[in-house]
Amino acid sequence: MMVIPMLILSQVWLFIYNMIAWGGWTGSPGFVQNQQHDDGIMGATANLLRYLFECPDLLWLSDAASRYLIGQPLSGVLQWLYDTTIAPLVGDAGLGRYPFEIVWTTHEDTSGFGPMAFFVALPALGYVLLRGSALLRGIVLIQVVYVFFVAWQVTWSPWKYRFLLFALHLPHRVLLMH
Repeated sequence: MMVIPMLILSQVWLFIYNMIAWGGWTGSPGFVQNQQHDDGIMGATANLLRYLFECPDLLWLSDAASRYLIGQPLSGVLQWLYDTTIAPLVGDAGLGRYPFEIVWTTHEDTSGFGPMAFFVALPALGYVLLRGSALLRGIVLIQVVYVFFVAWQVTWSPWKYRFLLFALHLPHRVLLMH
């Protein structure tokens, strides 16, 4: 029953095409070398933590309000928390040519998915893993594995957060199916 969604969502078809066209499952060697990190599990862990810290993206209005109320933008507080706790442990593992900076803007290159991803999609993933049918749990597991592979293979940059679009928007639909 889960084979059809697994084949569609796994992108095996894309890997086969890339093997035929480029000789490797990831695509054009020149492009891939600029986007891929060789930091293994440490790079994957670092990137997963960076995506998690970047995920809340409560928009610039929240930053303006918190700057007015407490003298610090919320994104700055998150950045400080990352810089003092996570960065010393992971260093530059998994980073590309961009430094990790939490910036809440409405610009497509630096913005995340907004509060819905953090407050709806991530809890929906957890809920479906605990309470969903076997089919839905399988779909969510595929999403989790996909996010891990992105973090494991692709260097972090603000633009690459869009690779998680699939994983952060599908839970809404999966939850509705439950």
